[in-house]
Amino acid sequence: MAELDLEGNSPSQEIIELLDSILQTATFDTDVWGRYTSGHGAWHLGEDYEERQTYQEILRDSYDLASKVVHAGEIEYSDNSLSLLDKAQDLCRKGILKRLRESEEPKWNELMLGKEVDATYDT
Repeated sequence: MAELDLEGNSPSQEIIELLDSILQTATFDTDVWGRYTSGHGAWHLGEDYEERQTYQEILRDSYDLASKVVHAGEIEYSDNSLSLLDKAQDLCRKGILKRLRESEEPKWNELMLGKEVDATYDT
């Protein structure tokens, strides 16, 4: 097998850089995971656009808060951040219970790519 010209990088480093490039071209912001998780959670939990929009904001803000804690260590908490934590925990409980009642997993790829979801999908 011929050796790859990787400009001094290992194949693993090149694969990581390729993944990063793919993620950057597939998204318009740098926080892929926060957007991904809050969007999926909001879609799964919300009954309509307005409710999903509210849930996405709560989940996104709580993801951002958790990210600050992970990257900065201990942070100062306000009444707003503690209220956000309560709301996000309630949504997580609701999501877990809903998922336990469902007979099948959401078909995320089909939804994202625009395929019509079968009307019998059990939510």
